[in-house]
Amino acid sequence: MRGSFSLTSSACMMIHALALIHPCESCADASMIPSSSSSYRPDIDGLRGLAVLMVVLFHADMGFNGGYTGVDIFFVISGYLITGLLFKEMERGSIDLAGFWERRLRRITPALAVMLVVVLALGAAVLFPSAFTSLGESFVAQALLSANLYFWQDSGYFADAAEEKPLLHLWSLAVEEQFYILLPLLLIFGQHWLKRRHSADQVRWIMVRVFVGLMVVSFVASVVGVAMDANTAFYWLHTRAWELLLGSVLAGLPEAWRLKNRQQREVVAGLGLVLILVAAFAYESDTAFPGAAALLPCLGAAGLIWAHSLRAGEKAQAESLPRTWRVMTWKPLVAVGLISYSLYLWHWPLLALAQYVNIFGDNSPPVLIRVGAVLLAFLLAWMSWRWVEMPFRRKSIFKTRRSIFLMGAGLGVLFIVVGWQIVRHEGLPERMPEAAMIYEGGKQDRPEFPLTVDLEAVQQGQFAKAGMKDAEAPVAMMIWGDSHARSLMPVLDALCQEHRLTAEMAMYSATSPTLGFYRRSRNGLGVRTEILAKAVVERVRKAKIPNTLLAAYWSECPNKDPEGFSNALVETARVLTEAGTQVWVVLDVPTQPFDVPKALALGRLPGGWFPNPAERTTTLEKHREINAVMQALIPRLLETGARVLDPADLLMNADGRTLIEHDGHAVYVDYNHLTVKGAHLLRPLFEGLVSGSATPKR
Repeated sequence: MRGSFSLTSSACMMIHALALIHPCESCADASMIPSSSSSYRPDIDGLRGLAVLMVVLFHADMGFNGGYTGVDIFFVISGYLITGLLFKEMERGSIDLAGFWERRLRRITPALAVMLVVVLALGAAVLFPSAFTSLGESFVAQALLSANLYFWQDSGYFADAAEEKPLLHLWSLAVEEQFYILLPLLLIFGQHWLKRRHSADQVRWIMVRVFVGLMVVSFVASVVGVAMDANTAFYWLHTRAWELLLGSVLAGLPEAWRLKNRQQREVVAGLGLVLILVAAFAYESDTAFPGAAALLPCLGAAGLIWAHSLRAGEKAQAESLPRTWRVMTWKPLVAVGLISYSLYLWHWPLLALAQYVNIFGDNSPPVLIRVGAVLLAFLLAWMSWRWVEMPFRRKSIFKTRRSIFLMGAGLGVLFIVVGWQIVRHEGLPERMPEAAMIYEGGKQDRPEFPLTVDLEAVQQGQFAKAGMKDAEAPVAMMIWGDSHARSLMPVLDALCQEHRLTAEMAMYSATSPTLGFYRRSRNGLGVRTEILAKAVVERVRKAKIPNTLLAAYWSECPNKDPEGFSNALVETARVLTEAGTQVWVVLDVPTQPFDVPKALALGRLPGGWFPNPAERTTTLEKHREINAVMQALIPRLLETGARVLDPADLLMNADGRTLIEHDGHAVYVDYNHLTVKGAHLLRPLFEGLVSGSATPKR
């Protein structure tokens, strides 16, 4: 779960225009049957409608667990429509790039610009400096055709929550913009190089085969990328291009390849719709994606488009079309498809800003707020389509090509300058009260210890050090875990220095400290977890490290296999014990239902709009419930000889709720990681361990 336009980008904003608004200037009856005299495909508008509903409802947490695959459907549609138009221009002689860019600008830039201006105003009102700075950076990135690369770079484990970034959804526009910078150039070059020796039909077929080859390469890169670095695979063009190229191949297939009868169309279209729905309902947020999993929605979309395509001269009648035609041309669905571009633009900023100011004691805003945001998005989308998109498309505004290019260039420069000024002035902190800024500063109060490891280095026994960091001194402790282990490092490092001890660290974000099991997360090591695990055990055994501390975001480790995780953690403790080390398992700190520094800061804004977050923190009972798997596992861990340390009691107030501030500062960096100040509150928990006189808490 995450656009741009500048001088060049404005020219490239074509992408979602044809992906989301069909080329005709008027909307025909949704139930119409396509004819040889009309290029309008109401079924594609219906497919857009289905795709955008999947995306919107998924983001609003109102259904479609795999609704994010709607973006992949858009990619296929975009590839199909844009490549089809370019092939038609080739058949007429050559591609008119200037005209191509003009049409794209008229469809994309105006609606996007209006949305950006509104988001900028709302962001200035409610976003604290760090988030407002990020918004400024995303303004610059979208204006430089690189929003996908920016959000990829800004998607680290400690980046601001993705759900709170108002322009995150523009990553998909950037992917398409980059693709469609290259596509026309590839076709122009191919036509120029091939037309002297081949007929127009042969040139087209050769280009289709080139697309197939590129599609295969991109798909392989996507599959490998998901296994090696899921974030890169999600955001980069080279791992997404195959989805657009699938549409391009479909657009270039010879007439003879179209389905011949209704029976064939029924099978292909029915299967296509089933594939889309399986992905929409069966996929989860932790499904490895895109990679092979993206085949279902992409092939489903391609199947529907292909099955609904008639042969030239074929009589267009209901009897020749599959039953899915009625589904995809249902008037309400087509109507949603017509406004789908603007709906896609508006829905995410509204939901993201609602999430940003949410401190109501749940991970998502209340359902009424989410429903209201979706309804408002529909209203704004219709208004945008009616009064922004259509006038520009009909050339009622900026009638000449020169004027539309100047507008695009001017807006691109404007957004770069605005974004740069926000970044340069560090999010304009003077907008906020000083007390709020102190609390919000908790986001920067995090330990400066490495959160990733070089797998090759650790396999050679080379681990980062803490404490005295003396290369010759014996290592007294191995600290193995994820970002929650790192959040304990300030107090562990201080204690090790006081006792003149050296510790080694094996930490990687979203990666469980287990043998034979790995946490499924885009930010973790995934299947490579075993490499780190074996290296840690080997290092502990060879260096005879007397203590090994395991700490992690335990409630997130099991995924959907609590039994597998439990058995793996117990086995890990047993193997480490047999290696001659004392195992210490640190239970997790209470997770909060909101971003703590932000919630505390919002409570300091004038007007008293926000409730007191201290009254809505996690109770000890709720904490135990969230960590039920680990709570049940304690007896088995103790049987292996491991010792269990529980930090929860040190973070509870007299009312049995979690402490989230101490001496005027936030105790948490976000909703589940401690600040440096928060970590030092756990000093009594580790003093015995470091001094060598610790006894089990349980």
